[in-house]
Amino acid sequence: MASLDPERFRWDVARNTFYVASSKLLYFATPKAACTAWKWWIADLAGISPADIINRATFGREAIEDLLVHDGIARCAPDVQSFDLKKVQEHYADPDMFRFALVRNPYTRIFSAWASKVLLAESGQVNQEGWLQVQTIPLNTSEIRTSFEAFLEGIETHEYPDAWINSHWLPQSLWIDLVGAAFSRVYPIEQMDIALTEIGQVVHRHGGICPPLRRFNETVLPWQPRFLSEASRARIAHLYSDDFSRFGYDPDHVPGADDLSDEAVSGILSAISHLRARNVRIDALFSGWADTEEVRVRWMGQAEILRLKQEQERAAHAEAIAASLKDAQDEKLAMATSMKDAQLRIDACMKDAQDAQSHMAMIEASRSWRITRPLRMIMALVRRQNEAG
Repeated sequence: MASLDPERFRWDVARNTFYVASSKLLYFATPKAACTAWKWWIADLAGISPADIINRATFGREAIEDLLVHDGIARCAPDVQSFDLKKVQEHYADPDMFRFALVRNPYTRIFSAWASKVLLAESGQVNQEGWLQVQTIPLNTSEIRTSFEAFLEGIETHEYPDAWINSHWLPQSLWIDLVGAAFSRVYPIEQMDIALTEIGQVVHRHGGICPPLRRFNETVLPWQPRFLSEASRARIAHLYSDDFSRFGYDPDHVPGADDLSDEAVSGILSAISHLRARNVRIDALFSGWADTEEVRVRWMGQAEILRLKQEQERAAHAEAIAASLKDAQDEKLAMATSMKDAQLRIDACMKDAQDAQSHMAMIEASRSWRITRPLRMIMALVRRQNEAG
């Protein structure tokens, strides 16, 4: 069995994981296995209205409202559809969780993938793989067989066995193993009644009400066994051998019946050109909007960088001014302290002078000073004569 790097599909796993806490229910959606219908079922179970999903999908590349559910649940209830990979892993690790997935007969699944994603050129699918190009619209059953066979040959050449890129035709056996956790049940969509009964029992056991499963996103070109050439049949049996053996499908039994007339097939093919033109136009508009949005975000990013730089410069300038003011305040305080110290010294000197004057006045007023005055005069006269001569 081929191995596959989980990192290549980690966002696909998160995008297709749905968790309803009240029912301890985890649904891992398998692309092209009634996943649109079951995602709407999850939305009903979680109490998310279709109007909420549609109204929140302001920008999207889906051509019809039914398909808005693929990313719309996350916008309305991020606890149900989360792109937090750590949280998603915690849900899978919960031992009390009822984890279920659905699979489909490889013959009808791969044809549905080709009919919707390639033939109709649904937005975001064609050209994403590099090797895949928009095909010429077939005009009859024979050309359908040829185009479908060429698609399978491209898968075998470019993606098999371990270079798978698109989850819509990735083998279901590989897809189921990407999550790295065991599932409580994996139901074939051909046994939908059993799935609804058992899952409904889980919901009821936790006090919930099981909503009905409605049909959504039916393939425009219905599967007909005659669309399958012998070469295509052999390739599908080879490419999806693990799916056949693991999920109990018989590669020797091609399901369905040729219940469409050639006229009905031709009528459908004539309508496909209009539908594909619409999808291509929507994809172009979305790409143009995305490019414009990228430019806008880039300019906004540059403006934000400039704004942050200006704020940093203003903050640095304000910090410098505050530091200068603080230095001036400190200097003023130091000068005031010095002036106060000088004044104290002056006051002390003046007091010493006053004390000295008082002491001198007291001496001069004393009796002994008066008695010794003649003697002081004689001594002063002698000093002057000595100095003179």
